[in-house]
Amino acid sequence: IKYTNVFYPNLANIACYRIPSIIQTTNGVLLAFAEARKGSCSDGAAYSIAQRRSLDGGITWSNVTFPVGSSEYMVGNPSSVALANGSSALLYVRHSPTCVGVCGIGNGIVFSNDDGISWSLPINQNFGIAKGALPGPGTALQLKSGRILVVSHKGAYKNDYVSISDDGGKTFVTNKRPFPLMDEAALTQLTNGSVMLNMRHQTSPSLGRGVA
Repeated sequence: IKYTNVFYPNLANIACYRIPSIIQTTNGVLLAFAEARKGSCSDGAAYSIAQRRSLDGGITWSNVTFPVGSSEYMVGNPSSVALANGSSALLYVRHSPTCVGVCGIGNGIVFSNDDGISWSLPINQNFGIAKGALPGPGTALQLKSGRILVVSHKGAYKNDYVSISDDGGKTFVTNKRPFPLMDEAALTQLTNGSVMLNMRHQTSPSLGRGVA
């Protein structure tokens, strides 16, 4: 089996990479993202989102760049989506600078119109998404209608939320219905047009995943 190791310890002087996300743009460019964790692999060490690009279907990858995040603007949990208009969106959670555990203090989004070469300044989404909830991990979802959905979890095995955007990701509103006792989750649209939400929970090993 042939494979390419995209993110690995000490690449670009980053101690650890976690929480991957990957999309393919309308031009066929692969954009891979992951948390860049500085100094250790602990959740509290995440401070920026790393990116690598591939122009040949994943055989080779660019140098690491950082679309968003710094020691002053700490972020994590990338959830990316390739939009039908050709742009790419990257959602994330903002972390407390003094984070040692549950870190979320807000949310944001950045956009790229050139297949990940450059990214916009962060747009605050603190009130459109359940504030401080962790998107994904993995990818967000754009429906055939154009609506964007992102699932996020707030607290370990406490609540999952689905947030909706009808303006290309500029603003979001969160569905009032929580999914209790769930955690990391993923969304997909089925061939019949319905949407499936697939969720992790503490009894997943014996009961299977939570589905709605």
